[in-house]
Amino acid sequence: MRTSAFLSRQLAVWLLMVTACQSATAADTTADPILRGEALLQELPRNATEQQQRLLTAATLFLNAQAYAKALETLNRIDTAKLDRALRGDYLVAVTDAALGAGNVDAAWLAVSRPASGQLALAEGLPATDHARVGERRARVLEKRGQYADAIRERVLADALLSTEGRRDNVLALWSSLQKVDRGNLAQLQRQPDTVLAGWASLAAAWRESADSPVMRSQKLHAWMEANAAHPAAANPPAGVAQALATAVEIPAGPATIALLLPQHGKLAAAGTAIQRGFLAAWFQARENGLPAPSLQFFDSSRSDFLATYDAAVAAGAQLVIGPLEKENLRLLLTRPQLPVATLALNYPDSDTATPGGLFFLGLAGEDEAAQVARESLARGLSRAAILYPDAEWGQRIAREFETVFSRSGGRVAARSSYANASDYGDVVKRLLDPASSIQRHRRLVNLLGADIRFEARRRQDIDTLLLVANTPQAVQLAPAIRFHYGNDLPTVATSHINSQRDANASGDLDGIRFVEMPWIVNEDSPLRLRVADTWTGIDERLFRLYALGIDALRVGEQLPLLGGSGYRIEGATGVLTLGAGGRIGRELQWMTFRGQKSEAGDDTR
Repeated sequence: MRTSAFLSRQLAVWLLMVTACQSATAADTTADPILRGEALLQELPRNATEQQQRLLTAATLFLNAQAYAKALETLNRIDTAKLDRALRGDYLVAVTDAALGAGNVDAAWLAVSRPASGQLALAEGLPATDHARVGERRARVLEKRGQYADAIRERVLADALLSTEGRRDNVLALWSSLQKVDRGNLAQLQRQPDTVLAGWASLAAAWRESADSPVMRSQKLHAWMEANAAHPAAANPPAGVAQALATAVEIPAGPATIALLLPQHGKLAAAGTAIQRGFLAAWFQARENGLPAPSLQFFDSSRSDFLATYDAAVAAGAQLVIGPLEKENLRLLLTRPQLPVATLALNYPDSDTATPGGLFFLGLAGEDEAAQVARESLARGLSRAAILYPDAEWGQRIAREFETVFSRSGGRVAARSSYANASDYGDVVKRLLDPASSIQRHRRLVNLLGADIRFEARRRQDIDTLLLVANTPQAVQLAPAIRFHYGNDLPTVATSHINSQRDANASGDLDGIRFVEMPWIVNEDSPLRLRVADTWTGIDERLFRLYALGIDALRVGEQLPLLGGSGYRIEGATGVLTLGAGGRIGRELQWMTFRGQKSEAGDDTR
C-alpha cells in the first residue's frame, strides 16, 4: 500500500511537471502579446522620449491581449510631458480603450472629457485624424454614461474625418444613440444650426414618429430623403432606414368589418379590456393617418354559449373575427373542421391538434422568446447551456422549448435545475454550477502530494451560457447567487419575464444579463404608446403588455393575406411578426441588456 501511494504521488508530480513544461514551451513565443509586452518593460531606454514610446508599445500589446488592468498600469507610468506629440493621439485612445475594457468609465472620462484639462490637454494641436479618433472615443464614453445627445454631437463632428470603415462603424453607433436619446434632447438637436446634426435628428424623429405604421414610415422616410438630398445619410443611410426605403409598402385591402370576441365578464375581463383598448388605439391612429379603418363590432366571449356568439358575429357581417382569448373557447373552435371567415385567436391550442381552415393564432407565449434566445446563443458560438427555471408550469414550458430548439440546432444542454422558492435559491444554484467539484479535486491533489497548492474554486467548465428563467423578484435574488458561486463570467440570457417590473434593475443586481423584450416596452417614445398612456392613466403593469397584443391583433388581421406571402413581416408592437406552420404567428423580439442602474436596447459591448 505504501509503495502504491508513493508511486501515485510521484506520477502526479511528474504529470504536473510535464504540464508546466508544456505550458512554458507554448507560452515562450513571440506570438504572445503579453510576453512581448513584459519583455519590452524589462530594460527601458534611458532616453526619456524613447522610454515613453516603449511604455506605450507595451501597453498596446497588453490592450490587444485584453489585459486591461496591466495596460492601464503601464499607461500610468508614462510621463505625458515627455511623450512625442505624434504619439499623443495613440496614448489617449489607448487609455480610453483600456479604461473601458476594465469597466472604469470614470477613468475613461478623465482621459477624454471636455473642457481640455489634465490628459485631454494632450489633444491640443493633434492632426485631424487623431482628433477624430479621440472624438469617437469620447462618444463611446458618453454613451456609457447615458449622455446620448452629447455622444451624437461628437460622432457627427468625427464622422467626416474618419476612414471609410471607421465611418461605417460610427454611423451604426450614431444611429443607435439617436434611438436612445430622449424626446426633449432629440427636439433640441433638430433645432441646432449645424445642418448635418439637425438632419440626423430629424431623420431619427421621422423614424420614431412612424414606428407604429410601415406605410407611414415609408412615406416619412422618402419625404426626408427628398428634403435632405445633400445630407450624408441620404447617400449612406443606416441599414434599417435603407431597408425600409427599399421595401415597397402598400396599404393592405383588409376586411371591411371586424368583430372582436373578447371577455367582458369573469376572471379574464380585465385582460379583455386591455386588449380592446390597444386595438382601439391602433384603429384611431390609422384613421387619423388617413389609412383604411374597418368598421367594428363587439361581442362578449364570456357568455355561456361561445359558438352561438361566434356564429352571431359572422351572421352580422364580420369578415374577420378576433378572439377568443379563453382557452376553453378556443377548444370549442378547434372542433370545427372549417371556419366561415378568417379568425385570429389570441391564445394557442394545448397541443399539436388539427387546425380548422381559416384559424390563426397570435399571443404572448414565452416559447417564442425561448426559441429566439436559443437560436441567438448558438449564433454567438455558445453551444453548451445550463438552464435555471422555476418549478412552475410556465417555467417548465420555456425551459422545454429552449432545450428543444437548442438541441435540434446542434447545441447541448449540459445541466438544468429548477427552483421552488427563495429558501432554496442558493442550494439550487450551487448544485447547477457545481463549484464543489473543483474544491474536491483540489483536496484530492493536496492529499496525494502532501503539500498545499495555490487554488481558486471555479464553476463547472462544460457550460458556456446560462438561460435564467425568472420574473424580476426571483432574478434579483438568483443573480447574486450565480455570481457568488463563480458564475460571474458566464454569459446569462433571459426571456422578458425578467423585466416584469419597472424597477427591475434598480439595485444593479441584474447587471450584464441580456434578455429579449417586445418593442412596445423598449420604445417608450412610440406615438401609440404615448397615446395609450395619455388616454388611460394608472394602467396595471400586469396588463400593460396586453395593450400591445391588441395593437398587433389589428395589424395582423388587416394584413393576413399579405402574411401568406414569402418572407412578409409585420413590425409589430409585440415583435416582428411572421406566419408560421399551422396558422401560428411567430414573434421576434428586440434584445436588451441590464447595465448598472438601467436597461438599454441592444447588446453592444464596445
